Amino acid sequence: MKLQPGLDPLNANYRLHKDDRINLPRTRTDGGTAIYCKNSYDHNRVPLPTLQYMDATAIEIKFNNFPPIRIVSAYARNTPENNRKFPDKDFLKILNSGQNISIAGDLNAAHRTWSNARSNAFGYALRKIVNNKSNVRIVAPHTPTHINASSRTGARDPIIDLAVPKNIPFNHDIRVIDDLESDHLPVILTLYTGSALIKIPDQLSTNWENFKFLLNNKPLPIPPSSSNDDLEIAIRRLGNNISEALIETSKPKFKQPSLKLPSEIKAKIRHKNRIWKFWQRTRDPAVKSEFRTLSREGALGSVANHPLEKAEVIADSLQKQFEPNTEAENDRFTARTQRKTKRFLDAPTCLDLEKTTPGEVQEYIKKLKINKSSGLDLIRNRILKNLPLRFVLFIVLLFNLLMENCHFPKNWKTAVVVSILKPNSDDTRPQNYRPISLLSSLSKAYEFVLLNHLNQHCIARNIIIPEQHGFVTQCSTVIHLLRVTELIHHGFQNNQATGMLFCGHSQSL
Repeated sequence: MKLQPGLDPLNANYRLHKDDRINLPRTRTDGGTAIYCKNSYDHNRVPLPTLQYMDATAIEIKFNNFPPIRIVSAYARNTPENNRKFPDKDFLKILNSGQNISIAGDLNAAHRTWSNARSNAFGYALRKIVNNKSNVRIVAPHTPTHINASSRTGARDPIIDLAVPKNIPFNHDIRVIDDLESDHLPVILTLYTGSALIKIPDQLSTNWENFKFLLNNKPLPIPPSSSNDDLEIAIRRLGNNISEALIETSKPKFKQPSLKLPSEIKAKIRHKNRIWKFWQRTRDPAVKSEFRTLSREGALGSVANHPLEKAEVIADSLQKQFEPNTEAENDRFTARTQRKTKRFLDAPTCLDLEKTTPGEVQEYIKKLKINKSSGLDLIRNRILKNLPLRFVLFIVLLFNLLMENCHFPKNWKTAVVVSILKPNSDDTRPQNYRPISLLSSLSKAYEFVLLNHLNQHCIARNIIIPEQHGFVTQCSTVIHLLRVTELIHHGFQNNQATGMLFCGHSQSL
């Protein structure tokens, strides 16, 4: 159905932004684009450059503390007027019109890269544009978006309704639904703006010489003062500089693997598409009823557990496990514990730690294993090994300022938590998954320096008690168990009973 000029269907709590393509001699609508935006979103309409062979409507939306994102509803016309060629000039005008932009709509572009059986000229042209742009990618569903009633039986219908985001660092989900009676199926693209930002993929092929050259030309984010707030800002800017240099000098090492569906699911999809094509030709109510029955099963069958749901269940389980024990069974003991804790926290901090040196940090970086996983900032060990000397010296400066302030940056405390199933455990119970925290490589480097200097401080002043064996160099719990065995044996020899108290946490075993 085409909306006539001036006809703007209202939708409660939504605002419509629409651009009609009007054939002036006949004064009727030949096409166009539109966007419905919820009134609660902070958004505004934005103009676009003059386009010749594309239709587009654009708005800007403000999400949290992220810069405004430009959302563009677009249609690439495949007509004789443009010689059946992809309107690359128009597309680049739209793509370059904003810093953070997402173009979505019917681009008439099919390519094997996004799970099409065959590629067309529009698909080749779009893929070439995206490959030549940094931080731009194609987001497409894995099932057909256009049902062609005239295609031969058994042929796979194309995926031509796509999204092309640029500098959009949010996690996303895209799927096709069968709710409307149209040959173009609706596509839902969800951006998880409340989730952690994604910056770059883990599997990259990087030109390290270019990386060093580009990073050397970036200014060092020297803090104006040694306050904790200024150091936090400097650390955040340092991470951004490294990430930007990595993005500009890298490309994905592997293609995004296509979704592998079971044969019975593929057969259901083919059967449903055949029923849809047959209904478009015959308009038989019985065929329409059968198609609706098939659609209610879901595009890919019913999904028992979505990955996001699994993550929420595990997160709830971890929150319950690490909940502080606030119920006081013994008021006297609780009060005593609180006094001792307060006395410890109010005690003067150690301010006479020796400063670290470039040699110490470089020696640590030299021994790093390059295949370790990265933290939330995606700065891997291999990146640290390829940092220019001036950046290593700047990191040494930051470490010394942080030690002087007795401060650990907030950015370096945030970890990516990966759940690993405990051996011989029931995989349906979330409490049987052990959380593994992946921290920033810079955080680990600072921890190493801090631990090394704290150990030197404690050993020089004989602070560590002889009974301490855990987390002490050249000591182990096995040695401590041997000492306990000797104490028990000594008690037996002297006709003495030995009492022991074992404390442990079941969830950590």
